Amino acid sequence: MYDVLTVVATLSLALIPTTAYWLGKRLLPERVGLLTGTGVGLVVAPVSLGLYAIGMLLIPFGIGIVPMLIRLPLATVHGIPGMELMTTLGLRAEGTIVQGPQHTVMGLINGVFWGLVYGGVGWALDRHSLASRRRMQRDPTMSNREDR
Repeated sequence: MYDVLTVVATLSLALIPTTAYWLGKRLLPERVGLLTGTGVGLVVAPVSLGLYAIGMLLIPFGIGIVPMLIRLPLATVHGIPGMELMTTLGLRAEGTIVQGPQHTVMGLINGVFWGLVYGGVGWALDRHSLASRRRMQRDPTMSNREDR
């Protein structure tokens, strides 16, 4: 039962970036990358941890190893900033294991950190897209040219 609840919680976190994309597309189309990137960054660390539970449920179907293999590098990369910042801020002693409420603090730190990182990537993509649209408006024949 625990694994099923973890899978449901993990999959429900996907609603955050999906909603950010949907609302951004309708309300702020020039900032959809920023909103979606921020939404992805907020949930990427807990989702990467939840992939293990998804993999455990998929083992009887013969494909459980795939999410588990994806989880390992994702969880490693996306967990490091929270651990390091907690240690730097004195919220965790160096060389100790994160326990209890420290997981919540680490998750919040990771969410803010990766929200800023992925939001920044989305912002850069928005700027690139806006610049491309402006070039197309100045020279409408660009869409008919072949790339050489």
